[in-house]
Amino acid sequence: TALGGASTLTGTPMHAVINGNMEEFAIKGFGMFEYAWTAVPVWIIVTVMYALLHNQLFPNRYVEEPGNSDVEGTGITIKGTPRERWVVGICYVLFILAIMFKSQVGMVECASGMFLCAMMWLFKGIKMEKLLAAIKPAFLLQSACILGLVSILVSSGAAKILINPVLAVLGSNPSPTLVVAVFFIIAGVLTQFLTNNYVALLLFPLAVPYCISIGMDPRGVVMAILMGCNNCCMTPMATPANLIVMDDGHIEFGDYFKPGLVMFLVGAVINIILIPIIFF
Repeated sequence: TALGGASTLTGTPMHAVINGNMEEFAIKGFGMFEYAWTAVPVWIIVTVMYALLHNQLFPNRYVEEPGNSDVEGTGITIKGTPRERWVVGICYVLFILAIMFKSQVGMVECASGMFLCAMMWLFKGIKMEKLLAAIKPAFLLQSACILGLVSILVSSGAAKILINPVLAVLGSNPSPTLVVAVFFIIAGVLTQFLTNNYVALLLFPLAVPYCISIGMDPRGVVMAILMGCNNCCMTPMATPANLIVMDDGHIEFGDYFKPGLVMFLVGAVINIILIPIIFF
């Protein structure tokens, strides 16, 4: 999900939220497929490396549990009824179109998503009991704790204090490549502990004013932050998907490190090279 989701505006909620925040700073948001310039090369290279090195990167820990092949007991229908598939499919297409033509529609991404979710429930594309059965309490608890921590860091000014030494070292006339590299690495490291969505929200209001103050286009740095958050999956906390599948997939904490490290190193090289070329 981290590799594929990084390629489009709708691939991850983080992209849509940050796009909305960019407009508040009078910065042009990213287009639907503008993320793909760097995300797709990373996706291809990492996929090939995973295929070639799967024995070295991934654990061989198959656990067979009778009765679980059809997600028995979870209340989740894998295929759904034809009506459910049609309603969900149509609403998803409408959601994509609403984002692509946001200025004409006059609704921000979050509002479009909530409206279409309500439509899916109203036209019986989604049953509430199935949604409730799929909720992971551990994921909700983790998200609430991390969101609270990020809010404290931003509101107290602690985040700015922590990053000011880095900005002081960069100075007032750094090369775009250096700035991209620094923010990509910072985003990648913090993501391992604070979850990618919240790290992007933490770094965005710190990076944009700095870029504006030195006369640098902030779009490239924002892209570096987003890609740094996307290309880092070395811990269960790095992205919600890791935590959600951990129990059902019988994945242990350390299993994420090797494939996550490969993704981070490939992503760092590709993004640090391409982002300055494309966005500056």
